[in-house]
Amino acid sequence: MAEYLTPVDIANRALDHCGVPPIVAFTDDSKGADRTKSVYDKLRVAELRRNVWRFAIRKAALRAIDTSTMVLVPEAFDATETYPQGSIVSYSNAIYFAAQAVPVNITPGAPNEAYWTVYFGPLTVTPYDSTLSYYIGELVYNVVGALVNIYQCLTTGTLADPTAAPAAWAIGTTYNNGDTVTYSAATWQSLIDLNTGHAPAVGVYWQTVPATQGSTQVGQDWLQIDASVRYRRFQYPLGAGPRQQVTTRNIFPLPSGFLREAPQDPKQGNASYLGAPSGLPQDDWEFEGNFITTMDSQVIILRFVADIQDVTLMDPMFCEGLGARIGLEVCEPLTQSDAKINTISQIYKTMMGDARAINGIETGSVEPPLDDYIVCRL
Repeated sequence: MAEYLTPVDIANRALDHCGVPPIVAFTDDSKGADRTKSVYDKLRVAELRRNVWRFAIRKAALRAIDTSTMVLVPEAFDATETYPQGSIVSYSNAIYFAAQAVPVNITPGAPNEAYWTVYFGPLTVTPYDSTLSYYIGELVYNVVGALVNIYQCLTTGTLADPTAAPAAWAIGTTYNNGDTVTYSAATWQSLIDLNTGHAPAVGVYWQTVPATQGSTQVGQDWLQIDASVRYRRFQYPLGAGPRQQVTTRNIFPLPSGFLREAPQDPKQGNASYLGAPSGLPQDDWEFEGNFITTMDSQVIILRFVADIQDVTLMDPMFCEGLGARIGLEVCEPLTQSDAKINTISQIYKTMMGDARAINGIETGSVEPPLDDYIVCRL
């Protein structure tokens, strides 16, 4: 089946519209490869930002910046290391997230999207606070002497302490691949999912944590990631921050890969009594640079359109539209044909229009905030 699997598949669709032979890779020694490579990422990001695409919607938990907030510095990818699911690395000027356990020598990016995906989580790290409840994906740190440890939350609402040793192995507990326990004065890591009733020992069920592993789970709810932090003196907008100043607005840094805001609670009014307004409140968010400024002080669960790069995650109709958009851009230098440019322009309008229509049907209507004029009359 000829599916959209890689950027080259979309580029070849663009070349089809231009009547130009297909390419095997962007590194081919051809004008078609050179032109499509030069515009592919630029147009992909532009088309993603134009619409709230269902396949590109992600969520991230964000906390307001305070004087103790640090900036995440992921470690560079190391081909000699193995990485458990959830690991974060930097590679080729991008940040990647391990979608599953990664063996050695699996490089982030194409064609290894099944292992590594672009990271869409927070870029700041806050001190661990045992009185707080954390959301999946949040990053915290603690300092022991001169050593800074960074942890990623794997389970929303967990009460486990990431700074403590993993819990002792229990015969009635089910463990999954990567979970760690303490047993016989050692730390063990499960090698399989649904691991129940097998006491830790070297074999098919358990192993000691490999020395070459870049990050390590702490029990079942936290992952100690191989990363560092740095301090950044934030330039707060006038009238905002830091969080400890309770009389001012706060600033929340946008997550990695943010392209545009998506509706935050689009279905709130679906169960309104006898059609009465749902009461969705207006928010006071202001997007300023790479931050949100607001009077909110608690965690923001931001729903947003992310910079999706994995073609297998994209809707085929979006891929068709993107292919036409690329074809429209490269047609003139490849063919010098005004007739083809006009034809591709109509194809682009049709295909991207159809893609947006289907996307709108699937996402459904959005509940608007309740107008003050209505509120005062209820």
